[in-house]
Amino acid sequence: MSTCKNNDVEGRDDDDECPELDLALPVDQIWYHKQINSISENVLELLGSGPIVTHPGGEVMTTDCLTSPGTYFAVFFSALPPPGCPPQIQQFTQIFVNTYKTLQAAAKPFYVIFVSWDDDEQQFDEYFKEMPWGALPFRDSRIQRINIRYNVENIPTALIFNHEGTVINWKALPQILSDPLGIEFPWIPKPTPKVLPLNPTEDVINALNEKICVLLNVNGATDYDERAVLEEFIASANECPDRRVQYLVSDDKEFLEHVASHFGFTAIGATAAVVIFRRKDKDTLLSAEINRKNVTAFVETFCMDH
Repeated sequence: MSTCKNNDVEGRDDDDECPELDLALPVDQIWYHKQINSISENVLELLGSGPIVTHPGGEVMTTDCLTSPGTYFAVFFSALPPPGCPPQIQQFTQIFVNTYKTLQAAAKPFYVIFVSWDDDEQQFDEYFKEMPWGALPFRDSRIQRINIRYNVENIPTALIFNHEGTVINWKALPQILSDPLGIEFPWIPKPTPKVLPLNPTEDVINALNEKICVLLNVNGATDYDERAVLEEFIASANECPDRRVQYLVSDDKEFLEHVASHFGFTAIGATAAVVIFRRKDKDTLLSAEINRKNVTAFVETFCMDH
C-alpha cells in the first residue's frame, strides 16, 4: 500500500542499526533506516489511565474495555489524506469504518484507537469525524512513545493487539481492507512457510528485516548435488523450533545481489554455501558440510549468540 507521509519521530538514532528493506520502493532504493526501540512498556501501559476521546469534545473511554479476555483492538496510525494522495489512500478509511461497523453489528469484541499524525488540530477534527471509534487527543503526550515503541515510520498503519496488550499482527491494515466482512477477524497472520525462495515478496522482506535468516546460496555454484543439498536444507528447516529463524533459498539473482551487498556476503561463487545472518552479523557454512545435522547445529550455534 502506498503511503503519503513519513514523519520523523524525535529521539531516533538511525545509525545504530542495519537499514530495512522496503518492498514499496524501487529495487535500487530499497533500504531505509529503522529506529531504535528503547521503550519496553506494552501498549496498555503506554495508554495508561489517560482519556481516549470517542468523538471531538464528547465522551471519553478508558483502557478498561480493552482488557476483557477475548477482546482485540487496533491502534490505527494515520492522518487526513492530502488531495494529491492516490484514490486508494483517499478511500481506505471508509473501508475500515465499514468493516468496523460490520463487526460491531455482529457483537464482535473489537475496538479501534486512532493515533493522529495530523499536522494541526483542524485536520485532526476533520478526519476524526469520519470515524466511529476512539482516539487519543490531538498531540497527546502518549503518541510519541507509542510511535517509538512500535517502530511506526509510515502511515497508514494498523497494529492488532489482544486483551493483554500483545501485538498479534504488526501490519494488519492490508488484511483488514481485503476482508470487508471481517470473516478473518481478528486477522491473525498465517504462518510463514519454513522455507521461502529469496524473492522480493512481503514475507521475505519482513524476514530480512526482523528475523535470523538462513540462506542456501547456490547462485553460480557447480560443486554440489542440487536435489540432495536442498533436501538436507529443508529437513533442517522442518526441525528448527526457533520462531525467530527463516530459511531461504536463493532464487532471484538480481534481488540476491542486493541482499548480499547489503548484509555483506558473496552473492555468486563456485561453491554452494549456507549463509546465516541477522543485520550485519553473519556466518557461512560451505557446501562440503551442508547436510541436515550440520546445518541444524550451525543454526543453533548462531541463535545462541543472538
